[in-house]
Amino acid sequence: MGVYLREKKLEGGQVSYYLDIYHNKSRWYEFLEIRINKAHPTAQDKEKKRLAQEIRSKRENRPLSYLTNECLLKAMTV
Repeated sequence: MGVYLREKKLEGGQVSYYLDIYHNKSRWYEFLEIRINKAHPTAQDKEKKRLAQEIRSKRENRPLSYLTNECLLKAMTV
């Protein structure tokens, strides 16, 4: 299983973080709703990036059944 932290470029030099999760030829995404100003990062932006990396690490170490059930529930409520 692979859990990758990805960035989506937004207007004004901002980026939004999301997780790209891949296992057994299946891929799904978890949007973290964490945004930073990459053009002019502040100390708070650096802390947000560290938090996103910490979330990625925790997701990678969770059992796959937990991740699958969590993502399926999110998909059903959208």
